[in-house]
Amino acid sequence: MDMVARRAPDVLFSSANFGLFWSPVPQVLLMREGGLFDPLYLSHIAPAQGIGVQTIRHFRRKMMLMSARHADHVVTPSAALRDHLVAWEPSLESRISIDYYGARHDLFTSDRKTRRWREDGRLRLLYVSVYYPHKCPYVVCEAVSHLNQTGHPAHATITMTRDELGSTRGAARDRVTLDRSEARGEVSLGHYAYEELPELYGGHDVFVFPSVSETFGHPMVEAMASGLPIVAADTPINREICGEGALYFRPFSPSELVAR
Repeated sequence: MDMVARRAPDVLFSSANFGLFWSPVPQVLLMREGGLFDPLYLSHIAPAQGIGVQTIRHFRRKMMLMSARHADHVVTPSAALRDHLVAWEPSLESRISIDYYGARHDLFTSDRKTRRWREDGRLRLLYVSVYYPHKCPYVVCEAVSHLNQTGHPAHATITMTRDELGSTRGAARDRVTLDRSEARGEVSLGHYAYEELPELYGGHDVFVFPSVSETFGHPMVEAMASGLPIVAADTPINREICGEGALYFRPFSPSELVAR
């Protein structure tokens, strides 16, 4: 606070969920973490992470809400996050605006897509994401297994690494399912540099997005810009970002993903 007072800027932009209490200048706060406020996350993902993680989450949420109350204006990257925040703190409603993120349209464009639908006789699914328990990669693994077992050859590329899963609380099902799927040759894991993603999108048939909690969801925008069909979990944020540009399935349901 002393540094802000000395520099005396016209506006303080706090970019990562936490801001100053009693800022000496007008403050704009960007709120960009939704899991602490998302009822689907809190009911289905949080319990498996244990009491320690839940305690940290409780105090983190408390500090974020206090920061928001002290800000002159709050910005969120989606209406879904705005609605979650207002549900927890109704007084914020008149001080929140939405400023969507976007995608690099010089990189992600349908002009680059070269793969013909199932050109090698196999349905190739793509899931671009880093790992957190709410990303639910096990749903993709189980869907691919079902497709193969029912005579529909399929393979999934998932841009996660084993190191990301590590010892993360709540990751047991994902870890076991990914191990089995990779051993069967149904799933490929691995990190890709950002500059490699356009070619990755262009080399697949369908983009799948089973994540149940997002504040925006950059990969969905990248997939749409790349002209790739999308099948996403049916959540408010996924529908907000994709609109009619995707088909939707019930969260946590591999069978509905297969049907779509």
